[in-house]
Order: sequence, then structure tokens, then C-alpha cells
Amino acid sequence: MDRTLHNVLWVSGESVKNFLSFGDIVIMDTTFNTTDFNYKLAILTGVDQHFNNTYFGMAILLRETTDYFTWLLSAFLKIMQQATGCNDADIKAKIKIMYTDQDRAMAGAINTVLPSTRHHLCAWHLNEKMHKNLNC
Repeated sequence: MDRTLHNVLWVSGESVKNFLSFGDIVIMDTTFNTTDFNYKLAILTGVDQHFNNTYFGMAILLRETTDYFTWLLSAFLKIMQQATGCNDADIKAKIKIMYTDQDRAMAGAINTVLPSTRHHLCAWHLNEKMHKNLNC
């Protein structure tokens, strides 16, 4: 029996309210390792009407694979559906645009779970890669 913790997703009541108000654009970021065990911290955020960051959810993932990101997005949508009483289609339609880094696993999960959502690459990550690869 595998007794390894694979994933944990945490969403608060306040983050459900934030998602309902500002969840049309979601940023998914996994920039940081969270422990010495190399679990990834995945943060789902957005921007409110005052251009402040607003939190939608946070997960700890064992791996950065399409399967793990598919789990994250599916679990997040299920929590939002249960917390709001909205149906699956309405919750999925809420997210119009999702920003990520250039992770192919994230892109695959978005295409699988949210096929109508437009996927964009984060300008900050693109700028960092440009400076690193072009020695600017």
C-alpha cells in the first residue's frame, strides 16, 4: 500500500466569494517548492476590482504532471460547484482566461478540464525566460 500523501487542496469560504466575483481570470502558479520533499505549492489567484491579488485556492502537489494538474482543476471546480450550488457547466464557464507559466502539463490539464477557457502565458515568466536565454 502506498502511504504517500499525493495532493491536498484548500479553499476557504472567502475564496469562494472571491471566485464568484473575480474568477473570470485565474492565475495558476507553481513557482515554489514547499518542503524538503519537493512537493509543489500550486496557487490559484485572481485580481479584484482594485487590482489587488485575490486568493481562490491553494494546493500541495506531489508532482507537476498533467494528471496532477487535472486533479487540481477538477477538485477545485467540484469544491466551487458544491460551495455555490452552481452546476458544473456554469462553474467551468466562469473561468474565461487562465494564465500559467510555460508548463506543458498545466496546458494539458487546462485543455482537458476547461476546454473553453483561453490559456495565456504569464508575461513575467516570458520576460524571465527571454532574459535568461538571450543573455539580456
